[in-house]
Amino acid sequence: MDALPDNDAQVRNRRGILIPLLLVGLAACALGLRGCCAVPASAQAEGPRAQQSPCVYEFPIFNTFAILKAWVPEKQADDAAKEVTTILRELHHRINLFDPESELAALNRTASAEPFRCSDELWALLQECRRAWRETDGAFDVSVGPLMRLWGHHRKRETLPSAAEITEALGLIGLQQVTFDDAKHTVRFPKPGMYLDFGGIAKGYALQLVVDVLRDRGITPALVDLGGNVAGRGVP
Repeated sequence: MDALPDNDAQVRNRRGILIPLLLVGLAACALGLRGCCAVPASAQAEGPRAQQSPCVYEFPIFNTFAILKAWVPEKQADDAAKEVTTILRELHHRINLFDPESELAALNRTASAEPFRCSDELWALLQECRRAWRETDGAFDVSVGPLMRLWGHHRKRETLPSAAEITEALGLIGLQQVTFDDAKHTVRFPKPGMYLDFGGIAKGYALQLVVDVLRDRGITPALVDLGGNVAGRGVP
């Protein structure tokens, strides 16, 4: 058999290099948390204030990629990153509107028929939603779900909504219509078709949870980016 031309051989050589690299990348994604931490020995000896290079972690969450940077020793950063990813994944699973197994999906499915008892975690988020609704005089309203769906934000729509459809959807919106039992931590919708959508608050709320973890662990400086939603502590 004739030898391959030089350019074909180069292509095969590149494939031989790229395919293993791709498999390594896929394996890292499957693990969910990728991190690196380059800390000079001098910085480790002098303490976290002398550290110039942050520990950096990347992980998928909320249908985007999160990045956590912490200018602290590696062990301290690793422990915080593990706690942060656990908290965020639990939150995402709990409030994912499009996951039929999520707690939010169960609330939206059943709250018009009977009061839905919330977990402590979901109830805490609902209190922030209620506070935002009060402080904005109703401008921020997580019961906007029917209107979001009508305009194609939740599923593709080829035509504009009619005036009648908009009127009908507006009748299903308004947090003042929802019954919250503060003693029992239950939610009740007065009519079928109402549902909550945390899209306007989820990442901001998640950022606050991350900042709380960093504060409790004494980690500063630090920076977290949830798909463009950013929070930080201290100055590197």
